[in-house]
Amino acid sequence: MTFADIALGMEAVADLGEQRFNTVTASLTTQFVSVARIDEFIYCKAEVLRQSQQLIFVRGLICVDNRTVASVDGIYKCLAPRSAATQRG
Repeated sequence: MTFADIALGMEAVADLGEQRFNTVTASLTTQFVSVARIDEFIYCKAEVLRQSQQLIFVRGLICVDNRTVASVDGIYKCLAPRSAATQRG
């Protein structure tokens, strides 16, 4: 679940491009459909479905080789970037 959250969150942030927003997970749903074994390489194919001013909707497949292990759907909330003054403390 952590892997799925990170993979979908990275896709959401990448889709924002130059806007440089931070995101937080609002919802993450996972459906497990197969088993991954120790020493198998797991990867995620993710895509942004829709973006509003405050939310990004992302879905993905967790795969081993060409076999789907899980499907995931995530909703991420965009947070405004922190100003330099806020970051210092």
